[in-house]
Amino acid sequence: RLRFSIFEVVTLSCRHSPLGKRGGPERRASKRASLRPPASDSEELEPGTASRLVDAEPQAQPVLSPAAILDPEEIVADARINAERCLQWYALQKEHSAWKSAFVATLNEAVGGSADRLSSALPMLDSENVGGSTDEHARAADDKVRQMRSRHEQQRQLGRERLLDVLKSEGERQRAAQLLKQAEEQRQRREQEEERARQNEARARQEAQQEATRKAVQAAQLERERIERERHKAVQREERAAEAARNEKAKRAQLASREDAFLFGSASARAEAMRVEELVTGVEQRAKTFASDSAQSSARMQIKKSVNRAINQIAASQKQVMSKMGELHQTIQRAELTGPDALAFCEHSIAERLVAEGAGQVMLHAHSSFAIAMVTAALMAVYPTMKDLVVAHFHRACVMTVPMHIGRPAEISDEEYAAKLGRKPGEKLDSYQERMCGYISLYAALIQTELPASLGIGENPYGIEHGWQWLARIANMKPRNLTCMALASFIDI
Repeated sequence: RLRFSIFEVVTLSCRHSPLGKRGGPERRASKRASLRPPASDSEELEPGTASRLVDAEPQAQPVLSPAAILDPEEIVADARINAERCLQWYALQKEHSAWKSAFVATLNEAVGGSADRLSSALPMLDSENVGGSTDEHARAADDKVRQMRSRHEQQRQLGRERLLDVLKSEGERQRAAQLLKQAEEQRQRREQEEERARQNEARARQEAQQEATRKAVQAAQLERERIERERHKAVQREERAAEAARNEKAKRAQLASREDAFLFGSASARAEAMRVEELVTGVEQRAKTFASDSAQSSARMQIKKSVNRAINQIAASQKQVMSKMGELHQTIQRAELTGPDALAFCEHSIAERLVAEGAGQVMLHAHSSFAIAMVTAALMAVYPTMKDLVVAHFHRACVMTVPMHIGRPAEISDEEYAAKLGRKPGEKLDSYQERMCGYISLYAALIQTELPASLGIGENPYGIEHGWQWLARIANMKPRNLTCMALASFIDI
């Protein structure tokens, strides 16, 4: 590539002109000095500027030797033609350089700085030997100008096409890179999802294994606990059975050793007394369990309150008897809904309170025993357990209701013997006998009480036949101090 200034273009044209050939170095130096432009290289000159400079400033021409001058007009014409052709070359070169700079800048923006390699392939104006005459030189210059313009147009077209190709290939490359990037991202996402799926599956398997292990351990623990509970229950059953056997053996031994101390009216009386005593002992155990339960304190107080209020308000009138009978029945029903221990506590409390009325109201007013006996008989008819509980409490309160006589062993004191007979500490004999007669009166009233058919609860379960049994048993016993008073109270009722 050649980049020429106006001075160099004019010098080149003069060197290859016929005038330059005919003259020597001094002629060419003189010609070069005469054609130097007054303006800078960056200014554009219009066609014909060189001729005006030659015409306007002939004094700038150096003085040539006579031997070197052939024809002044030919020299001026030749210089004018060469200057005009060189100026055209200069204008085309400048236009070509501006176009190339814009083209390279556009390519740099499009392909990112790789346009220099493309620009190196673009041909530039080069200098060729311009020989021949002035006309040939002019025609050659015109041909070169046309060729240069044609090449410039071809290069422009080629540059546009290459730019379009570059832009197209760059767009395709970017799209391909984008597609590759998307494919890579999809592959990475797929690998991540597969990795997460594998991790989740491994975690699920581990959790399932841990859960299975935990359940197996728990099942084994439950099985061991169940076996331990069954073994403990079996041990408890064996212990209870052994304890019951020991108690039974001790009880039999005690009864055998006390046959002389406890004198029953008959063997059946002794068997019945032992049976009801065992029953009331079991009921007392359940009642104590309920009484010691702090969570049932409210229910326990409600049962006591209802039982005491109903029994204290029993009076010798049919309406009052029926009313209190209904209240006690409702109390037992509520206790039964609470639980078996509450029911045992309620029945035991009612039986104990009814029998205790023999030492209270009945002892003062013997004929009031029939109202209490009516309520007692009705409850015994509805609730079978009440029958044995009432009879057992009669036996505990008064041994003559068995009937039974307790002898005095030589090793016990008077107070201990009085307690065995049911006598209170410090109680006088008259008070004790009156209290025993009150129990006998209530017992006699219970035996001969008949329940009305209108109640629909059946007959008295402890009827008059038990009265004849009692009379036969007490008549067969050896008379004691209390025997006559008990018979008198029984027959009086």
